[in-house]
Amino acid sequence: MTNQKSIQNWISNWLSSQRLSTDFSIQLLLGDGSNRSFYRVVVNEKTYILVSDPNWVQTQDYPAHQLFLEGLGLPVPQFLAVDSKNGFLLMQDLGDDLLQLRIQTAPEKKLTWLDTATRLLADLHGKSFPVPSNLPVA
Repeated sequence: MTNQKSIQNWISNWLSSQRLSTDFSIQLLLGDGSNRSFYRVVVNEKTYILVSDPNWVQTQDYPAHQLFLEGLGLPVPQFLAVDSKNGFLLMQDLGDDLLQLRIQTAPEKKLTWLDTATRLLADLHGKSFPVPSNLPVA
């Protein structure tokens, strides 16, 4: 696992290269059961997601898949920096709203939210099937 200091240095260097403020905070997010770590990086009230995958095994296919889905016009987070050598991927933060919480908060909109989610999933599957054989997921 990558140590906190190397993550802070990497983020600081990236922010400097983008001419952004290097005054930031990092929040560890819940993991996915792998050896990757996920962080929310906050800079001037803007947030990013950093994936730390030191061995670059589980994250190595993300850029190819992101480009494929983006090319189909599907909503995907933008990748701002991909550093396979150090095992970092920095991407747009799309938030952490869960459909379940939206429905619980506004039960009168349940059918609207379920319809939207179903249409998005149908669009994803309709546009991405069959998966091209040159993609790692194939």
